[in-house]
Amino acid sequence: MNSFDGTENNASSNNEHGFNGKQSNFQNNQNYNQPQNSIPPVRPIQINKGNNGCLMAVIFTLGFFAIFVFGGVYLLSSGAEVVSKVFDEASSSMTISSKENMFNEEILISGDSSQRIVVIPVTGAIFGWGNATYGAGTVYKVSSLLDRAANDDTVKAVILQIDSPGGGLSASDIIYHELLKLKKKNKKVVVYVGQLCASGGYYIAAPADYIVAGPTSLVGSFGVIMQHVEVTGLLEKIGVVVDPIKSTNSKDIGSPFKKLSEKDREYFDHILSTYHNRFIDIITKGRKLDRNKVASLADGKVYLATEALDYGLIDEIGYFDASLDQAKKYCTVDYPEIFSYKHQMSLIDLLNAESKSSLPSSINEFLNENSGTDISLIYRGFKNNK
Repeated sequence: MNSFDGTENNASSNNEHGFNGKQSNFQNNQNYNQPQNSIPPVRPIQINKGNNGCLMAVIFTLGFFAIFVFGGVYLLSSGAEVVSKVFDEASSSMTISSKENMFNEEILISGDSSQRIVVIPVTGAIFGWGNATYGAGTVYKVSSLLDRAANDDTVKAVILQIDSPGGGLSASDIIYHELLKLKKKNKKVVVYVGQLCASGGYYIAAPADYIVAGPTSLVGSFGVIMQHVEVTGLLEKIGVVVDPIKSTNSKDIGSPFKKLSEKDREYFDHILSTYHNRFIDIITKGRKLDRNKVASLADGKVYLATEALDYGLIDEIGYFDASLDQAKKYCTVDYPEIFSYKHQMSLIDLLNAESKSSLPSSINEFLNENSGTDISLIYRGFKNNK
């Protein structure tokens, strides 16, 4: 009994510890493999939806930003165009309808206001475009003043005070044309040369009734010049090739990106000779000189005041008072009123002055003088400080 009981007890004990022990371990393993309640379940579907939402948000943001940028650029460009048109119309209206208000008269010497002498300066390089009605630069300013004097019955004489190395061919020719119109209105013209009256400056002065030059003045430089810059050698060194596509062979004649052929040079020589002969004719007619004599003087040099007087290019050596005395001779009163036009600075003038000063003077001058094939009546050997 005791052994049986002991055996049974042992078996049950073994069964209890053996089987039940293994079962306990299996249950423990099952408990270990099961996810813990503290860790949230992973939901891949929800994560994918979140990524898609972020991507859509990024795409929407970029699209909105692109629309905003392009829309802003369009509105700015449209607004700039509208502002530009309004500004152009306003400037045009101001120039045409309010031209009389742009110049005030400044009395220099009081006198009889029924007969007057006006002093009109022509200083610095002659440039610009337009005519007496509309334009910019020296062309518009001087032409409009000459036109105003021509239509003023009280003005009997004009003193054109020139201190200029010349300038653009067409610019000089337009002012010359306005001076001839003034003379047809029976107005007398006296030119006073201060420091320099060269090239285009003398082109304007030639039809004057009387020319006075200061003792230290320089007069002359009769000729036409065209600046041509060639950069082919420089481009070859840096490996740049310019290959224009053109409809005709002469379309890029005078381009700085090609060598000037003999045929091209002959073409430009013909143009310059034509304008040079016109210059000689203007001096011959205006100064009433022999054409051959003028042609011999038209070699590009400037002359001293004493030489200019000997050649008949001027009438007197003196100062401003001498030109004033001569102008008074064209009046029938002893004390005519002497005045000048004072230019009223406008917004357009300020903007033009600002744009001109945006580049260094040396670079600005180089670009103006050497861009393309600009034909000029200008003296290059003298630096005018005005």
